[in-house]
Amino acid sequence: MKVRAVNDVGQSPEPDPYIGYSGEDVPLEAPMDVGVVLLNSTTIRVTWAAVDKDTVRGHLLGYKIYLTRIGSRGHHRGRRSREPGTTVVLETGANEEKKVINDLRPYSHYALSVTVFNSKGRGTPL
Repeated sequence: MKVRAVNDVGQSPEPDPYIGYSGEDVPLEAPMDVGVVLLNSTTIRVTWAAVDKDTVRGHLLGYKIYLTRIGSRGHHRGRRSREPGTTVVLETGANEEKKVINDLRPYSHYALSVTVFNSKGRGTPL
């Protein structure tokens, strides 16, 4: 938007545009091309493609990564342990498209999703 003064003398100089929002709503889309790279037995790097700004429906605050441990594989017995899942939520800034996550439990299975969020909430996870 631009605001410009006009009177009997004429117009003010052309102002720089300001991007504003008339209202916000929850984002429409999730980040695409989510990838996970195993760096070692307790660390991963998560990457994603930025969302289209038009689908954010407001001011992009960042991304949320939801990581849920869904069980572990017994290292010596080859059996899977079912334990209650604990979800960790990590946030990044609006211009970030990757996050290194440390302190994971070795020999464990995790579910991961990435969402975008603004002041009204988060979008649908992918």
